[in-house]
Amino acid sequence: MPCVGPEKNKSVPFWDFLFGPLFDLSALNHFGAHEMKMNEFVQQLRTENEKLIGNMPEKRTARLVRAIVSQIGAQIDQTDEGVVQIPGLGRFIVKQVTPAGKTAAEKRVLFRRLQPAKAPAGE
Repeated sequence: MPCVGPEKNKSVPFWDFLFGPLFDLSALNHFGAHEMKMNEFVQQLRTENEKLIGNMPEKRTARLVRAIVSQIGAQIDQTDEGVVQIPGLGRFIVKQVTPAGKTAAEKRVLFRRLQPAKAPAGE
């Protein structure tokens, strides 16, 4: 499932584009993204969500995150065309496109993150 980054002629598989192979985000570096390893991600998650994570071991937290991402990936894989909406995260827009000069259609996935709610005027 290829995704096209800022450089129009480069495409990478969707999960490599979004998370890198098994959360090794080095695949994103050619797009100028920050590299974050799974243990760094889990540590940040534990720090910012101390009450939510509680005393769950780091390895279990990492397995939970992988399972969640795997479920999202499965939903996207099952969708040939349409939108996969994940409340609190955003939308994955799945399209079949035929690149110029090719006869076969390719599955493209675009992620639009959930925009934070705007504060009411005057507050």
